Amino acid sequence: MQLGAVSLGNVVPGFPGYDVPESEWNEASRELIGALDGFQHLIARHLAIGASPVLSVVPQSPRARFHPPAVPPGEELWLPDRVIRHEPDADPVIGYEGSLHRVELHGPDAARLLAHLRSRPGAPAPSHAEPLPEPVVRAARAYTAAAGMFTAPDPRPADGR
Repeated sequence: MQLGAVSLGNVVPGFPGYDVPESEWNEASRELIGALDGFQHLIARHLAIGASPVLSVVPQSPRARFHPPAVPPGEELWLPDRVIRHEPDADPVIGYEGSLHRVELHGPDAARLLAHLRSRPGAPAPSHAEPLPEPVVRAARAYTAAAGMFTAPDPRPADGR
């Protein structure tokens, strides 16, 4: 059995976004999150611009858990090239063998979103791309971080010492 996308805001009025502190959740939202907790490894999360999905985080393991940070990672984290897969005639996928999630980018905004994920937060969009709305970029960075795809820079000097 497969269900389509369900907006939890349609299930529970006032359902909080990823960036709303738990202290501000209503009781119905807490109950729903608690009921779904044991199914995290089965639930794909989606981001959209209007009705058009731009990003999906898909669990790949029964151990997969998803807890996006309320404040998306800043420039201290980056998306390494090794986790980005490009297939001919397909949208980019972010993931690696053994990862608990994969991140799928969708539609005509996929390349622009990937450019934003690869650049430093707050930096202007690459010149070939019209910038995406800042709330979408922040949410995409938070979701990509929750999927475990960002890497901290190596603190060692370039010479390896």
